[in-house]
Amino acid sequence: MGPIMARAASRIEAPSLYIGAEHDVILPPSSADGMEDFITDLEKYTVMDSGHWTQHEKPEEVNRVKVEWLNRKIT
Repeated sequence: MGPIMARAASRIEAPSLYIGAEHDVILPPSSADGMEDFITDLEKYTVMDSGHWTQHEKPEEVNRVKVEWLNRKIT
């Protein structure tokens, strides 16, 4: 279980998307380790060759991932 979720009191039932960045030193992809233990419907995506400001560094990729995820979850 990852350090962020270690103290979680309950489960999250809502569909969730975690977008991490390969070179994020503040919230590395490993910070999401164990989230699936508490989030029933979790998808993870790692943006390669990107740092902490992923949405600024790779906006097209981040937007594509979000739109594709929303299309799968809403329709």
